[in-house]
Amino acid sequence: MEAIASKHGFSVKITPLPEKRAIRGMARGDIDAYSKAKEWVKNPKAYLWTDPVVDSTDVLIFPKNRPINFETPDDLKGKQIGAILGYRYPLLEPYFADGRIKRDDVKKDSLMLRKLLRGRDDAAIINKLVAFWVIQQNPEFKGQFGFSDKPVGKAGCGFMFTAKRNWAPFIEMFNNELSAMKADGRLDAIVQKYQ
Repeated sequence: MEAIASKHGFSVKITPLPEKRAIRGMARGDIDAYSKAKEWVKNPKAYLWTDPVVDSTDVLIFPKNRPINFETPDDLKGKQIGAILGYRYPLLEPYFADGRIKRDDVKKDSLMLRKLLRGRDDAAIINKLVAFWVIQQNPEFKGQFGFSDKPVGKAGCGFMFTAKRNWAPFIEMFNNELSAMKADGRLDAIVQKYQ
């Protein structure tokens, strides 16, 4: 977003907010944009959307010395799985709802990984790109974790914009620039910085 916005005369102010507060702010028009996938939003037609920027792939992460085999949700029966508070994981929601899998919610990815290393959870659900970033930023995590080959979920993640303002011209320009960045490798170069 910063690469495209700055090239076209816009500035970006990033404000970390809890998920529910961010969605309420988007609905009211207090927040202009939020990084999401349409599949994660209850009423996606209430917002304007860019094309997906990256594939968001959620996987299981576990300590290398306590690997988890994950092919189907049944493989996780009886286990306690860390998750980010407010996030939904459609594949596992029925298992969380009836208690076949115990869900342990936390507010931050780094806290979730610390709980894994202390043996408080069996595994956790994390976006793979986010995991790379968190591990890179926390030296104590390097070399400590493995990932499931099978994803827990996958969605194209882009930006949703409030419908309270006319963001359509910006979104059209954004999508055109994004397409060029994907073709010439600029987007891959940005993503690589976080791995």
